[in-house]
Amino acid sequence: MKVELKDLGDGRCVQMLEGASMAEAERLASSINMVRALGVEIASDHSAVEADGRAGLEFTMPPGRPFMEWLGSSMFHWDRMVSLLAHEAHEMHLHTAPELDGVKDRIGSRLDRSALPDELVAKVRAVMKKLPDGDFVCNWNCVPESIIVGLDGPRLVRWDGLLRGPYLADVARTVVLLKASGEDVLADTFEKEYMKICGKPDDEMDSWLLIIAADRLVDGIESERETLGRIVRKFA
Repeated sequence: MKVELKDLGDGRCVQMLEGASMAEAERLASSINMVRALGVEIASDHSAVEADGRAGLEFTMPPGRPFMEWLGSSMFHWDRMVSLLAHEAHEMHLHTAPELDGVKDRIGSRLDRSALPDELVAKVRAVMKKLPDGDFVCNWNCVPESIIVGLDGPRLVRWDGLLRGPYLADVARTVVLLKASGEDVLADTFEKEYMKICGKPDDEMDSWLLIIAADRLVDGIESERETLGRIVRKFA
C-alpha cells in the first residue's frame, strides 16, 4: 500500500489524500489531533492543507527507518521485532474514542454499495452482527508502509484511516493487508504475537478475517482477488 508523501523540508511532510475534499481533510486532522490528545502515540499535530490542488495532511515525520528496512537488519531477532509491533498496536488499542466513525458502520455501508454476491454479503452481515462492538482506536492501516522505526521502536505515521471499533477488527485488517501483499510470514507472526497479548479466542479473530477480507474485495483490486477469495473461503 503506497503512501503518497510530499517532503516540505525540516521534517515536515504532507500526506496526500485520495479523493478527499478540504472539509474532509479538516475533519480528519481534527480527529487525529483529538486521538493524540487522548495519549495515542502520534508523532505530531496534523493540519489540513492543499498541495498541488489536492487535500492533504501536514505533520512532522519522526526520525527513523522504514519498517521493512529495520526488520531486515537482523533476521536473528525477527520474531522479537514483530512482537514489538504487536505491542505498539495493542497500546494504541487500549484507548477508546467513541466520537470516531465506527468500523461496523463503515463496512456495512461499503457492502451496501458493493457488487459482491448476495450470499456472501448476507453471510458477512450475519457474522458481524454476532460480534461484540467496541470504541477502541483503530488505525486501519497498520502495515509496513505506515511505520517508521526510531530509537523508541516502531511508530505509526499514517492515520488517514482512523476509526473506532473492536480492536480485533484492526488486527484482522493488518493481517489481511499483509497477506494480500504477499507478506504471509509477517502476517502470521504478527497475528500470533498479538493474540498472545490480548488473550481473545481464535474463532473471534477468524470471524474478523472473513469480514475484513470480504470488505477488501469491495475495492476490486485484481492482484489481491485470489488471496482474498482464499481467506473468505477458509473462514466462511
